[in-house]
Amino acid sequence: MSFRDRPEYQQWREDVFRLFGERCIRCGHQSNLHAHHVRPVNTYPELAFDPKNGVPLCGNCHTGVAGNEMAYVQDLETRQQQLLDGTGASQLAKNAVTEEELRCRAEQDPGNADVVAGWFYESTDSPKVIDYYNTHRTKLHKTATIYAQLAVHLRCLNRHADAIRAADAAADLAMRDGTADKWRYSIAAWKSDSLVRLNRNEEAVSYLQTLVNEFPDWGGLHYLLSITLLGQPRENQVALDESVKHAVEAARLSPRSVKILQTAALVTGLKKDYAASFKYANAILAVAADRSDKIIGHLALARVFGDSGIYDDATRELRQVLDMAENDVRAMSYMAHCFYMADRPKDALRMATRCLLVQPDDEICLHLIKLLKDK
Repeated sequence: MSFRDRPEYQQWREDVFRLFGERCIRCGHQSNLHAHHVRPVNTYPELAFDPKNGVPLCGNCHTGVAGNEMAYVQDLETRQQQLLDGTGASQLAKNAVTEEELRCRAEQDPGNADVVAGWFYESTDSPKVIDYYNTHRTKLHKTATIYAQLAVHLRCLNRHADAIRAADAAADLAMRDGTADKWRYSIAAWKSDSLVRLNRNEEAVSYLQTLVNEFPDWGGLHYLLSITLLGQPRENQVALDESVKHAVEAARLSPRSVKILQTAALVTGLKKDYAASFKYANAILAVAADRSDKIIGHLALARVFGDSGIYDDATRELRQVLDMAENDVRAMSYMAHCFYMADRPKDALRMATRCLLVQPDDEICLHLIKLLKDK
């Protein structure tokens, strides 16, 4: 039984939400909530089921904390105390307003950095946000949060050169106002991705390598460097070796992050280190918090078995995925491939056809059906 399947964990999770409310303790959002251990379980196992060692975080805030949990301990414990004292609830309630209300407030008071940043965060209308910024830029109070959100909207508009400049401005402002730890991972992710999209891959790698050298204990930075290196040409063996090194280090530093474990399983598999890949795939299932995490774990295991030529075990893992999500294209597509490799053409054709009913342009299944028809 995985840690998160244990009754004690489920009870702890319920107690955390009962104690601190069903609203992100950092931004006030009420959707996609996670129960986060303030002090990590691997460092403080005695606090694993103490509700006062937990806080509700939305998915976005949780991603920002992942890989550098200890840097947020003081901030989260302060917010906990404010809620317990009754002084923090009103501020969180203020955050629970609509996007339109925030936009109107921002129009009325462009000098209010919290309101402007709140609207930038909530808005899905990137052109409107950029137009607002261009209109009111001289009145805006320049903060790391505002420029970080500008970077997000500029990336949505594929204005990656401008997004990089906004990310750099956010990083400089965060250093000045003492919020660098809060923004370091997100800014690094946005900037490196924009550099890659501008085909400035070597610059992205160099940028992330500098950050990793400066902050070697941040698992998230090792993860970003690993996936950026993975984007190099496959024949670049040095890049693959470096990608594996940083993926393994990221998994060591952040052993409960599903996305980091998933990357470690992938890159060690590319190196044909199937024992390591199998270990990381199983680790995903051990920490899986919900169905989507379990699906990722079973898909990772299926990939290890398939790459090792053990197709029966691969299809067994894929069936577990389809039991949880019957139209999962990844599972159907890879199962069709495994059937084909195991010389089970009828099963391969059946599964490929089923997959194409859901995803008509799946390249693997289209190719398999052509191969089967040509035989």
